[in-house]
Amino acid sequence: MTGAVRVFAALALLLSALEVASAQAAAGLTIAPGTELRLTPRAAGMPRRHGRVVQLAGDTLVLREGDALSHTALSDLAALEVRGGEDKRRGFLIGAGVAAGITGVFGGIDVSKGNISRDDFVGTLIVNALIGGLVGYAFAPKGWERIPLPISDR
Repeated sequence: MTGAVRVFAALALLLSALEVASAQAAAGLTIAPGTELRLTPRAAGMPRRHGRVVQLAGDTLVLREGDALSHTALSDLAALEVRGGEDKRRGFLIGAGVAAGITGVFGGIDVSKGNISRDDFVGTLIVNALIGGLVGYAFAPKGWERIPLPISDR
């Protein structure tokens, strides 16, 4: 590649990046490409959509949903959520529920057979639920964080 072509290519990339940045600033929203989003359409009965951002140009969001690309106007959205940090409370509840359920089934069998007393069963159930909750807290799933949409003529 010659020097002039390299300079021209670099200038073209710089200008396109500046154009995207100015379009995002004009829309009042900045979303990096590759960000995982969940879109809730304003129209009733339309399903939520989930994918990764390809580009935000003006008031139009280009989203990759699997192999397909979709274009959505920000004014057509009721809610926009970004994949956020870990949801520790949800992780705790899931872990506690799973541990309590497993303990309830197998401990209940032992109680019905007379292998352990009801008091031992209740104590074991509580302790296992707490341990399961702590494990769930440590390995919490990621949650969704709602981000405000820019105010426009709706």
